[in-house]
Amino acid sequence: MNQFVDPDREIVVIDDVLSPSHLAFMLEAVKSNRFPWYYMSNTHTYEDEYLPNSHGFIHWMHEPQGFGAEPSAYLNVFSPALYVMVDAVGMVFEQLIRARVNLTLRSPEQIPGYPHVDWNDREQYCSALFYLEDSDGDTLFYDYKCIGGDVSKDPSTKKVVKRVTPKANRGILFNGHIAHSATLPLVSPTRTVVNFCFKASKL
Repeated sequence: MNQFVDPDREIVVIDDVLSPSHLAFMLEAVKSNRFPWYYMSNTHTYEDEYLPNSHGFIHWMHEPQGFGAEPSAYLNVFSPALYVMVDAVGMVFEQLIRARVNLTLRSPEQIPGYPHVDWNDREQYCSALFYLEDSDGDTLFYDYKCIGGDVSKDPSTKKVVKRVTPKANRGILFNGHIAHSATLPLVSPTRTVVNFCFKASKL
């Protein structure tokens, strides 16, 4: 397992998170014709904006608010990726806030999505991404945080400070208040990512 850590340790990239067999099992599950995907017409922009090809699919594993409030049967399949990453950086897992799997389809234009945070909470929390497959849809991290509210749409605030390319079995742990976005894949047919929001403490 290899780690690439930013100087401030607020964004940690970890490669080779799981065993090859476990990763293959996860990928086989999401690519089967029995995996319960739910269509979303807008996964990539603000709700009041329209972007062609921003549609995709989502599987709610743990969602405390609204649709998908009951835990998915697949939660125990995907959650080990989070626990391994938390252990790798020397943190103690405390509480799962949200977990889901996102699948984005190839687009004729490689357009970055809207800067956002995964959970609007004033309390400190962490986010994690786990890539199930290689893709050319990079994750972008911006130079500002959002605490307890919507991320600003002001273009002057949208400076990219880090890019991470999706690679199978690669994970990212980061401060949940850091604004980030996904890029639509241009070459890869799909971009499949597991997303977690959680609370943890340092050792």
